[in-house]
Amino acid sequence: MPSKKEKELKILLRMKKFDVDECRKTLAMLINQEDLLLKKKIAMMMEMENEKIVASKNPDAAFSFPAYYKLYLNRKKILDTEIYNMSQKIAAQRELLSEKFLDLKTFEITKNNLNNKEKYQENIKEQKILDEISANVFRLKNSEASFF
Repeated sequence: MPSKKEKELKILLRMKKFDVDECRKTLAMLINQEDLLLKKKIAMMMEMENEKIVASKNPDAAFSFPAYYKLYLNRKKILDTEIYNMSQKIAAQRELLSEKFLDLKTFEITKNNLNNKEKYQENIKEQKILDEISANVFRLKNSEASFF
């Protein structure tokens, strides 16, 4: 039958595992958001290349290209800032996940140590009982031998 400490540790372990899982989900969500931002940046760069080609072939389009390029640079700067901020959030989330995982492992080790201690104490009790039984059997045999 599990002891009170073991039950409490089991509950704490479940909570810690839940925390780690939630942290992993948040990290995955942040990585997906960063991936979307990177794809958006690639699409924007491809669009810029297409505009360059169109501007080089069409003089009317070349007239509006400087304004488009200025807008492109502004959008690129904003997107780069968003990507940088997202990478900072990801780094912070990874650090938090690392801490939560370390905390979880600490509780798992504690639970294993408690289980080992309880098994050791149980083995000592069993050994004492077996020693007592064997001592009683020895006494009975000696008392019977001295009786005859």
